[in-house]
Amino acid sequence: MMPATSTATTLSPAELSYLHTSLTQTPPLRPDLRSSTEFRPLRAETDLLPTCNGSAHVSLTDGSEALVGIKAEVHRTAGANVTKRLDEEMREKMSLDEPSSTISAAAAAAGLDSNRKPRGHPDWISLNVDISTLRDDDALLIFLSEMLREPLLTTSTTTTTTTTTTTATRSSSLADMLVINSNWHWHLHIDILLLSPFTASGTSYPLPLLSLATHLALRSARLPKLKSQGEEDPLVDDDWESSLFLFPPPPTSARKPESSASGKAGPNEQHSIPPREAGRLLTMPPITLLVMTVNSNIIFDPSHSELAVADAVLAVSVSFSSDTTTHHHHHHHAQTPTLLAVRTIETPARDTMRGVPAAGEVVEGDLVPGVWRPRVGGVKREVLKRVVRAVLGASADDSGVAREVFDGLEAFLRS
Repeated sequence: MMPATSTATTLSPAELSYLHTSLTQTPPLRPDLRSSTEFRPLRAETDLLPTCNGSAHVSLTDGSEALVGIKAEVHRTAGANVTKRLDEEMREKMSLDEPSSTISAAAAAAGLDSNRKPRGHPDWISLNVDISTLRDDDALLIFLSEMLREPLLTTSTTTTTTTTTTTATRSSSLADMLVINSNWHWHLHIDILLLSPFTASGTSYPLPLLSLATHLALRSARLPKLKSQGEEDPLVDDDWESSLFLFPPPPTSARKPESSASGKAGPNEQHSIPPREAGRLLTMPPITLLVMTVNSNIIFDPSHSELAVADAVLAVSVSFSSDTTTHHHHHHHAQTPTLLAVRTIETPARDTMRGVPAAGEVVEGDLVPGVWRPRVGGVKREVLKRVVRAVLGASADDSGVAREVFDGLEAFLRS
């Protein structure tokens, strides 16, 4: 479980009781009059750091803001020559005693197919979070870093069932997209800076802010175009105008002919690196949403004061995958949401002071209406199911909150 979401609240037990009662109404009455699925307005900009391959700056209305910079380097893949030599020795050994058909089957079972595409490694992505008010070895800082890094490394498998066949399609992780060839790869350095002081009163939990900023920075990231081919040593094009997006941008028909800092994007330009495999799902960078529950109500993007009375706080990581054949034809609805992880976060409500009724002490375990008492215990399975349905959508007609957030980010990138 993640550490508590913030420092101790300054609200009194009476204020906590009033706020908790308001949030348990149907619909919940939030302090800023938002609906349960409404997010706070934010301002964002991309491509603002000239020395980075991708960057983004995002700020919320409560004063919290984050800056993300991404730099890419070419590294030699460790153990590539050793793995290649072992593959050749295995094929040579099998060819002495087995027929060709048996060799092909055994090689495929052992993963020695010569046509296979090299896979990425989690160590190729370095992510660092810096918060000025926290020590580098602070537990919260470490959890935030891993919470943002783990969804980037996650792959998922989508199963498509027809009347005759069932097809399982595996999505590409970010690490798989960094492969140049069997000997070289790109190494990404993602540096995240929370500009606002985290300990300030009124500042909300920074996880969703950092996640959105990282998503936008990755969507704007560009890598130099490679002149080399196949297993040759990497040779990049010095012209930044010919650089390629790490992730495909929104449809070119809706984009401006010239971007702010990335140069011009020609109509016939290849918009992604490296080339995609046929039948492989293309996964967009994940986003992590912060969700809290109060009794039976589910509230998205809680503020600092709302977190102080939360029964449970959950971090839900979601990605969107689309078939490469439909993405380039702009079939927007072909993208499907994928649940990557659900993490529980320690609610700060358990650190608040209990209220004392006017009549004096009461029997332990009895609840007095209007008197604040922190909730204890875990999260029920039914609550988790309802949260997942609210994020992903309960049916084909219900798009879910994650889809609305992703559509908003897509609209920003098109503008």
